[in-house]
Amino acid sequence: HNRFKELVQFRLDHGHCLVPHDYPPNNSLARWAKRQRYLYSLMKKGKESSITMERIQMLNNIGFVWDSHDAAWHEKFEQAQLFKEKYGHCFIPINYQANPQLATWAKCQRRQRKLFIEGKPANISPERITALDKIGFEWTSRLSQARELYRTENISIFVPQGENSSDYEMMKDVLSILK
Repeated sequence: HNRFKELVQFRLDHGHCLVPHDYPPNNSLARWAKRQRYLYSLMKKGKESSITMERIQMLNNIGFVWDSHDAAWHEKFEQAQLFKEKYGHCFIPINYQANPQLATWAKCQRRQRKLFIEGKPANISPERITALDKIGFEWTSRLSQARELYRTENISIFVPQGENSSDYEMMKDVLSILK
């Protein structure tokens, strides 16, 4: 019950029960939460597990997150929606400095969809692809678009300059890579 009390305190402090896999302030709690998820997944698969229905109910009552990967995906999806609201598009650049984790997530979604389309093993479902399509998620990065234009059309790219150009630094990087 000691870890459960720590989890309740974590929820009071953070407003949720999604203890990260790596949580330096309390690594014991992180390991315990991960173990509860593992034991629960064994039980759901019909395998032997030491988790009790009583413990499951106690954890459910405080909003324990059983699928941390799914919760993390939905958190980033919500951030992508906020990005679209802020900028009017869902073209998350690969070097988005305001939120590098979102940039990495977007890059990963693009790669996983590509694998999915190619019929290779992928960690993205058709439902997630549809959800991303619905918010106008851009499946190609500007860098890959610029490379393709440069390769197929051998075009020169006009790079707007000035402080008000949000694409200036990114396009400078693209051009340096292409040269």
